[in-house]
Amino acid sequence: MASAEISSLPPPPEGFVTPASTHASLSVSPLHFTFAPAGRSFEYLMHLTSSPSADDFPDHDDTYEDDAPIEDHSAQSSAPRLHPDLLDHHDMYQLLGLAKERYRASQDDIKTGYRRMILLYHPDKNPDVTDDLFKAISKAFDTLSNPQKRRVYDSSEPFDDTIPSETLTKQVYEGKKDFYMVYGPVFQRFSMWSVAQPVPQIGDATSPWPQVEKFYKFWFEFKSWRDFSYAGEHNVDSADSRDEKRYMEKENEKERIKLKKQETMRLSKLVELARKCDPRVNKHEEEMEQAKQAKKGNKAEQARKAKEEVERKAKEEAEKKAKEEKDKALDKKKEKERQAKLLQKARKRTRDISTTLTTDSDEIEKLCQRLPAQ
Repeated sequence: MASAEISSLPPPPEGFVTPASTHASLSVSPLHFTFAPAGRSFEYLMHLTSSPSADDFPDHDDTYEDDAPIEDHSAQSSAPRLHPDLLDHHDMYQLLGLAKERYRASQDDIKTGYRRMILLYHPDKNPDVTDDLFKAISKAFDTLSNPQKRRVYDSSEPFDDTIPSETLTKQVYEGKKDFYMVYGPVFQRFSMWSVAQPVPQIGDATSPWPQVEKFYKFWFEFKSWRDFSYAGEHNVDSADSRDEKRYMEKENEKERIKLKKQETMRLSKLVELARKCDPRVNKHEEEMEQAKQAKKGNKAEQARKAKEEVERKAKEEAEKKAKEEKDKALDKKKEKERQAKLLQKARKRTRDISTTLTTDSDEIEKLCQRLPAQ
């Protein structure tokens, strides 16, 4: 809360005599007083620092604007005061001196603003102030200090719901428009409706991918506190019967559901368009595709090598089998030749023995032929 300070007491009036004191020799530091810019202390401070005059409430001219009551919210006590005729009875934030802060104003700001404004624009202190204005200030405080009422009021305030068009998005995608300049202010504008605070910022070209991914995840799951209960074509208080009142309420509810649905679709489209032309997203997707292709190429190479390995093993197995069959055939041939040689030796020995027993050569040959091959 802002405060005002008086560095020392005012000088004593002329002719004042300091009374005798047993502590006259002691030095005394100047006294300091601190006043909050609200309540009786503030009123007294205003009385000391300035004398009310007609200049405090100038006629309307170009010098004063609708949002001029408070230039610096941290120093409300020195903020210029508008003429009562310049206060908009329907702008509750202006009625509390918070025209610049608006939805960003805290509850402490609202309380302080209310206390200050009822002092500045109290009918008993300012003849130019009407009871209607004073009641409007009280109503503004009653509304803005109530979270539910304030939510409805903030939702009814004029708001720019536009989002970048398809044409503009295409220009951003082609590099003709700066992505951050086009989409940054839009996301900043819609962030006021977020239930979760603080809202992730859009960042810049140097933002790491996890931050970018977190940003879009937040907005894809965006939850809005925007309240459309103020909307509705029918004034239920003007209904002539209970049935007519129910009909009006039903029609108003349809309108509110329609507005809520439009807001959801609008935000979804905003996020989709932004992601579509975000250079960081496009770069990340390109890198992912390259990695995918590289992985795919590695898989193909691995498959080729695996196939070659299978073919090599099959070839080695075939060669091994062929060699075994060849060796087996060779061994069989060698064994056959060995048996043939043994048979020849056996027949020769048989002939030699038979010659000593008989001279009939035919009988000897028949005997030799009867010998087994093995």
